[in-house]
Amino acid sequence: MMNATELRDKAKANAMLSLPDARHPVVLTHPHSGRKALYADQTTLVEIEGLSPEQNTRVLPLLFATGGDPSLVYRHKVQNGDLMMWDNGCLLHRRDVMSIEQPRLMKRTTFRLSPAEHCVPHA
Repeated sequence: MMNATELRDKAKANAMLSLPDARHPVVLTHPHSGRKALYADQTTLVEIEGLSPEQNTRVLPLLFATGGDPSLVYRHKVQNGDLMMWDNGCLLHRRDVMSIEQPRLMKRTTFRLSPAEHCVPHA
């Protein structure tokens, strides 16, 4: 799924649409803690390979509902100067809907770690 900003740039939108499908496990295991993480984004996950269409129709909504269960969600009330850090591969995260006109400054840093040290999806 692409947002309105991505759709405005036709060349970028067409390039994104031409990308091949990605395949990865739905459950990731952290190499140090052994904890399991659900890797199931409702904007990109369309099926679980090996399940029938009927099974996917039943299972996917359960996964998405579990990931969005309010009792399992940490909500951060942003204040000036806040610094947020998380393990991107093992934490389901999102932001609330916001207006494209709403000012937002976000700086992102990514550490490239080996799969032996970090929870990453493997194709």
